[in-house]
Amino acid sequence: MSLAAGTRAATLNAGALHAAATRIRAALARPLSSARIASSLARVLSEFQQRDNVRRRRVVEQIASRTGFSAPLLDASLDALLHPFSNDALDSLAQRARHRPELCAFVMAGNAAGAGIHEIVLAMLAGCGLLVKAASSEPIFWTEFEAALAEIDPALSQHLAVFNWSRDDRQMSAELAELVDVLVAYGDDATISALSNDRAFVGFGSRISGAIVAPEAMPASRLGEIAAAIAIDTSLYEQLGCLSPHHVFVVEADAAGARDFARRIAAELRNTAGRFPAPLRLPLEDAAAIRRVREVARWRAIGGDDLELIEGPRLDWTVVFDAAASFSVSPGYRTLVVSAVADAAELGRRIEPASPYLESMSLAAAGQTGAEIRAILEHLQIPRICAPGEMQSPPLDWRHGGAFFDRMISPR
Repeated sequence: MSLAAGTRAATLNAGALHAAATRIRAALARPLSSARIASSLARVLSEFQQRDNVRRRRVVEQIASRTGFSAPLLDASLDALLHPFSNDALDSLAQRARHRPELCAFVMAGNAAGAGIHEIVLAMLAGCGLLVKAASSEPIFWTEFEAALAEIDPALSQHLAVFNWSRDDRQMSAELAELVDVLVAYGDDATISALSNDRAFVGFGSRISGAIVAPEAMPASRLGEIAAAIAIDTSLYEQLGCLSPHHVFVVEADAAGARDFARRIAAELRNTAGRFPAPLRLPLEDAAAIRRVREVARWRAIGGDDLELIEGPRLDWTVVFDAAASFSVSPGYRTLVVSAVADAAELGRRIEPASPYLESMSLAAAGQTGAEIRAILEHLQIPRICAPGEMQSPPLDWRHGGAFFDRMISPR
């Protein structure tokens, strides 16, 4: 049954890691069909998709206790992340996965529970064995995932082992890298740089996302719906994942319209906070960063800049309308910058400096304006363009880290 968080960390040593690697390589010599792997993963993920499932409740309650995040927000976040993992989608991906019986190590991030599930599932469908280092700040999801797999398909579970140790234990991380054929790592750029080595390496470093709305290119009746969808995208995972929007650009000739849309988003963040309460506590450095955003905005507005600060109670949510800002990275925890741009060409100039770090952009625009904006995003090679409200639910074949997918999946 469930492995209490930290149990492996308390007993782990290099010998245990080596033993797990030996066991997994032996299991890979007895390959399982991708159809069977897809079926077993579908049953495992079904448990995590059901809110009343005992394992799911344990995951949510333990993460809420450790982080201070609200259980309703964690439930909604997991719902969004796991929604695309249907039986049909898993079957389809299984048919396209390339058989690669390699031993892969995954070094997971702790900012969003379950983040990395797309790559884990794809690697397993490709017949890989996995040594997973869960984040010491969030070891619960992957430990429960391993336990569920052991109950549902003991043979397939021999392809996976989940461990947990501190990122400061460089010796264990070095041992992990030496044991595997491919090292896959999530984290900020400093973490990725520290882990990179001479072996095959895939690093998912610091990434951010944003949103674009062109009110003049759509019915006014849709604007409330779009503002609500952006508020949800922003709130899930407390805006700490790579798919969370940080900056909203409103493409409209009249900047007053963009300011009005910023107020709509603020109103929707207020409504969303009623459904998904803000964290009970914030890390000190994050609270200080949000406070700094607010105070800088307040003083700039006093100084005459075209700027408006709209703030929720405590530090629950913050919207800064900063008419002329280029793409800005917020501290997270529901902190958004909203800006005005006159047309698609200006939009391109404002977001281009951030484009190497952009993972996803939601786009609400139609007609010629929509086509021009989409062409710009494609020119900037933004990996994913989606509708507002869909940012946290990428499809299974989302090309998150192109090199990884090139290795594991065949083109359509």
